[in-house]
Amino acid sequence: MNEIEKFEELYQRTRPKVRQYITSYLLFNHKTTNISPEDLLQCIYAVAWEKREKLYTLENQTGWLIECAKRIYKALLREEKKWSANVELADDIKD
Repeated sequence: MNEIEKFEELYQRTRPKVRQYITSYLLFNHKTTNISPEDLLQCIYAVAWEKREKLYTLENQTGWLIECAKRIYKALLREEKKWSANVELADDIKD
């Protein structure tokens, strides 16, 4: 099995639980944002690809991906808040 096939197997096996966590916990139980579940999933699996050698050795790969989801979600929220603050500041400057 080559590297891409190995990662595809990991993706297919873990994606349902990770997506369920994202939609039921992060996106629907917290402040509504412009972050879609698919965008967040893409970010998570991009990080997973970069860290795949470590990820393959873990017993609880889904748990690692969920922790990754939490961190990425928080980072995206911080960026969204910064963007909103900058837009508000720009509006104040125009007036």
